[in-house]
Amino acid sequence: GKASYPSTVVMGTIPAKIAGVKEIYITTPPSKRDDKNLLYTLNKLGIKELYLLGGAHAIAAFSYGTYSVPKVDMIIGPGNLYVAIAKKKVFGDVNIDGIFGPSEVCVWLKSEDIDIDKVVCDFLAQLEHSPFDRGWLILEEKILNLVIEKIEDEVKKSLRRDILEKSIKNAYIIVEEREEKAIEIINTIAPEHLEIIDPNGERFLPYIKSAGAIFINQSSIFGDFIAGPNHILPTGGSARFSSGLNVNMFLKRISFVKLTDEDKERLSYFGSIIAREEGFDMHEKSLKNYYKKGD
Repeated sequence: GKASYPSTVVMGTIPAKIAGVKEIYITTPPSKRDDKNLLYTLNKLGIKELYLLGGAHAIAAFSYGTYSVPKVDMIIGPGNLYVAIAKKKVFGDVNIDGIFGPSEVCVWLKSEDIDIDKVVCDFLAQLEHSPFDRGWLILEEKILNLVIEKIEDEVKKSLRRDILEKSIKNAYIIVEEREEKAIEIINTIAPEHLEIIDPNGERFLPYIKSAGAIFINQSSIFGDFIAGPNHILPTGGSARFSSGLNVNMFLKRISFVKLTDEDKERLSYFGSIIAREEGFDMHEKSLKNYYKKGD
């Protein structure tokens, strides 16, 4: 595609390896770049197979298999709109990590002593991926104009100004001084990245129910590259019901049921009642076979 992200390869591969996944394939669109960083990363991770294939057709190929592409059980990783829609369509035939949209960041400026230069850089950093990135700043009115001026200045100076000038149109500044209301807003947005700027920011953690990842007094960009469990995180409000990529996503749980003879005799009676009330005749008969003789 337009860029190469070895960090995403790391974030996607390491949880799978920890979970014990034996076969891992990487696919990326063909490029004229001499991408030594990607090849080095694959070598360090022990990845043996790289496919030069991208877009919705890559999702289809790995979901169902072709003469030259293996069929897989799970597809992970972000992509453009076509990739997101393709993942949604094949879900059920294969598992997916989620349907990810553009990057998001919500920064809550709660502290009295704020380094506005640093905070604005944190904010704009998550908006420079694409013109469709989204952001929210929650702050007090007394610093509103200073923040706006700094944002305008940084956008003008940025090497990615063409992207920021578009993505900043998807950003919102929310003036809110009440803690309870700010937390309500955050949980409604359910942002991919949440930064809380406050010396005692951890006190708010029990009340934040919906966010992909939370950063207290530090840039969410640490999580993009080098800190935290993963940067493949839920977007578009899906943090209300899903989590970032993690080891558990690569694991299956299989129920194992073992009953003693006494359990079978006791439970079969109650189970048969439920079966009868729900209209399942053979279910009822099956359980009655475990009644005590003479019952």
